[in-house]
Amino acid sequence: MATATTIRLEPKAQAALQNLSRVTKRPMNKLVNEAVTAYVSQRSIAVERELEAMVEALRAHRKSDPNDEKAIAAFAKAELSHPDSFEGKIVTRRRTSRALRAKVRPRVHA
Repeated sequence: MATATTIRLEPKAQAALQNLSRVTKRPMNKLVNEAVTAYVSQRSIAVERELEAMVEALRAHRKSDPNDEKAIAAFAKAELSHPDSFEGKIVTRRRTSRALRAKVRPRVHA
């Protein structure tokens, strides 16, 4: 059983649909259903191909670096190439005042 759905069409699309309905002597509902069905079918095929390509790319990556050793090495190299102003320093957390927490909590939990 078909269900009612509200859609908004651009004025030009609405006019074109009405004209096509009038010329073909077919209800606009039927034309819209056919168009949506065709579009979903075509897009589903395209999306399936895109997903398959992603899976293949992941498989190729796994074969080239099965334990992510290259990725880990690249990350470590990048990490070492940037100076860290806190390197070797103990970082302590500052405590916020009760007054400030009392102001912030209601906004965070709103």
